[in-house]
Amino acid sequence: MEWKRVKNWLIVLLAVADLILAFSVGRQLLQRRNIVRAATENAVAVAQKRGIRLESEAVFAMPEKTESYRTERSDTMESGAALKLLGENELIQPGGGVTIYTGEAGEVSFRRGGALEIRLRDRAEAEPVALLESAGLPVEGVSLMVDGGESVLYQRQDGLPVFNCQLTCRGENGGFAARGRWLLAEELTPEESSIHRAQLVLALCDLLEERSLDRVNGLEAGYYLQSEDARAMLLIPVWAVETSQGRLYLNCLTGEQLIF
Repeated sequence: MEWKRVKNWLIVLLAVADLILAFSVGRQLLQRRNIVRAATENAVAVAQKRGIRLESEAVFAMPEKTESYRTERSDTMESGAALKLLGENELIQPGGGVTIYTGEAGEVSFRRGGALEIRLRDRAEAEPVALLESAGLPVEGVSLMVDGGESVLYQRQDGLPVFNCQLTCRGENGGFAARGRWLLAEELTPEESSIHRAQLVLALCDLLEERSLDRVNGLEAGYYLQSEDARAMLLIPVWAVETSQGRLYLNCLTGEQLIF
């Protein structure tokens, strides 16, 4: 009987200890969140003091941090897509990272940096997203915009747009044609975390001042796909900044303008 009482008290004490620990961890997380928010608010205030019109709501809509990813072209994915789209085909590799598959059904070519071109005979009525999916190519989160006789597919990663990965699809000579850039990877390896958005606000101020700009018309978080060589690729987190001089891309890893 005594042992049961002792055991019950031990269970109660352990439960109380867990509650105290959970409260302590929660308080620390809340303190950190408040510090992070205050840092961002201070950065926006600094921007305004420097004469730059930047909406705080737009900044707080940006992720606190974002991962970059490293990946490589997948021969398995490329050859598998060609087989599903063309059936029996011939492989041509002229060099420079160019891989071309040709067959009676058409031609599919892959190049460095995700460059992709598809030309299919007798497939004028093909639905672009369904066609890519049937070929085993990534379409998760893809968005579609139809403009006249063209359909443009926009790729996304982690729910964010990959700004330079899009395919323009249209009917061509009774067949189907698609051309553009698409991230074709079986695995993405996290590489590096972005700097904090408060730091990015200050870096953005420097960039705008260099260009004699004093207003941000819009901000959007996303990725930009860069090619390091014929096979390796890096997916870089960026802020797309709308200005009176057009769109600028701020590299979230370095705080510098992304040059491409």
